[in-house]
Amino acid sequence: MKLKDIIEKTISGDWGNEQYLDETPCAICCVRGADIVPIENNNFDGIPKRYVSEKSLKSRALEVGDIVIEKSGGSPSQSTGRVSYISEALIKCKSHVLCSNFCCAIRIKKVWNPKFVYYFWKYTYSVGVFFNFEGKTSGLKNLQLDNALNSIEIPDFPKTMQDSIVETLSKIETKIALNREINRNLEAMARQLYDYWFVQFDFPDENGRPYKSSGGKMVWNDKLKREIPQGWEISLLETLISTNRGISYNTASISGNGIPMLNLATFNIDGTFKEKGLKTYSGSYSKDKVLQPMDLVMCNTQQTAIDFDKDIIGKAFLVPFCFEGDVVSSHHVTTIETKNKHLKPYLCYLSRTVHFHRYAAGCTTGTNITGLNFTGLGKYAMELPPESVLKKFADFIENIERRKSIIMLEISNLLTQRDELLPLLMNGQVSVMPPEVNCDLSHD
Repeated sequence: MKLKDIIEKTISGDWGNEQYLDETPCAICCVRGADIVPIENNNFDGIPKRYVSEKSLKSRALEVGDIVIEKSGGSPSQSTGRVSYISEALIKCKSHVLCSNFCCAIRIKKVWNPKFVYYFWKYTYSVGVFFNFEGKTSGLKNLQLDNALNSIEIPDFPKTMQDSIVETLSKIETKIALNREINRNLEAMARQLYDYWFVQFDFPDENGRPYKSSGGKMVWNDKLKREIPQGWEISLLETLISTNRGISYNTASISGNGIPMLNLATFNIDGTFKEKGLKTYSGSYSKDKVLQPMDLVMCNTQQTAIDFDKDIIGKAFLVPFCFEGDVVSSHHVTTIETKNKHLKPYLCYLSRTVHFHRYAAGCTTGTNITGLNFTGLGKYAMELPPESVLKKFADFIENIERRKSIIMLEISNLLTQRDELLPLLMNGQVSVMPPEVNCDLSHD
């Protein structure tokens, strides 16, 4: 059976307008190719809001179970044809959802489980089938969708078998989603603690009480143009840090047999790390390039490709505990060395503040690829808390980072289990036993 035989309807995309107009009054969320990975990770925050006509909304609105297909885009190593599944959670979160005009959506016939079709499509994509159905116009690759649908065969599994496969894979993905949410919450706790201690100045005083709320003395600082706690110093960033840029590499040195290499695509903008997709570096490197857990690294380059967050430049991250053996960073990532190790968590969360981010944005050069000028960044003036406060904060953050790393390892293992199980289920090499089958061998 061909894929075309199981499709009830194909739905075109609409990019709409950026703002409300009389002819486009309907607010919608528009799924693009760039949203495919975040949606898979249950992260819907970055899906853009657009405005379309009432007619477009009525004819193009997506439903639970629809599958969005990326028709244009890709790269030399990534074909078009990636897919997103429109889940109940997405519809509840965003109400009206359309896909962009670089995508389209398919609605599956009722006799099929749409999520089984989604999993089959992902499996087919993972083995490179869609490279065979691409054309190229004006430098942009386009999916020859009709050819693909007419050519690709899908196994005609009974509906009960489809449901069992979906249930098995969905349980793994539910656990992955839960773990990711735990890590996002841990990261949010760390940001909230930074805000409470170093923005509101309610760090614990010598009696364990919140400093400012308990009447701690504040003094005006002319350089910062605001009040800071008495006894805090003002320092330029350049007096507190030194920098060590990561390793420049070529394509030949990136292989599956090397050591982990942190790069721009490693980091999520919310402060968490991506659990898969690290580059692996097989070239030479010196000991001063090796990173340790809780080392501070900062993204020094801005890129706009699909797998990169636009606002990542100037953001700092703490190296997690979950790596075994050596780990290095690419030349797009700079290690921030500090004389006082307790300063690193403080600087990490300082880099996420709006004020620091705006300052860093003014210390960039370049057009197509923007780079961070650390000489300019070093002139950033900041308040420096006492060592006792820095140490308490660092201890809290280290405990959070250790917990996040344990969860990252579990997510990575679950992703591997899912990705290894998917082709076996689709090829019929592994079957899912119905729940009524008794598998208790304890008496054998």
